Amino acid sequence: FFRVQHSPSMKPSSKVKWKLGIEKIIGNTVTDRSKLAVKGGTGEIAFAAGCVTVLYDPNTGKQTAFLKTKSGNPVSCLAFSPNEKYLAVGESGRQPGGD
Repeated sequence: FFRVQHSPSMKPSSKVKWKLGIEKIIGNTVTDRSKLAVKGGTGEIAFAAGCVTVLYDPNTGKQTAFLKTKSGNPVSCLAFSPNEKYLAVGESGRQPGGD
């Protein structure tokens, strides 16, 4: 789902400006466990949904963050660091991580 917000400075004669934000991802592209990571301490889950990594908190039942790859390539693997402070996200495709 996308939430649409109009620019506060919009006047009737001005061009329409849109600001889109992701509210919820439905579905995923997890085909093996490399595209799914779980924080042991909190149970927070990170999973791949195309070119977006979704963070989900099972305690609240809410998706808490959406991290899009810079290049738009699909996410190929995810892993939390041993101290669970960082999330590594790998992508595949042409020029991963680049422009």
